[in-house]
Amino acid sequence: MPETRGTERAAVALALIAGFWLLRKVIGSTTSNETDEETLAVTLRQLFELLLP
Repeated sequence: MPETRGTERAAVALALIAGFWLLRKVIGSTTSNETDEETLAVTLRQLFELLLP
């Protein structure tokens, strides 16, 4: 989404963070809960780089 404005970029970033949080805290995904914080941070960083270049 290189041509999007700051507002849309911020919305995508918040959606990614909220999605990770929901998987871990609300839904209780065993995969994300059993994964260490560093691995999750790397995955989230890769998603940011892919979706918000």
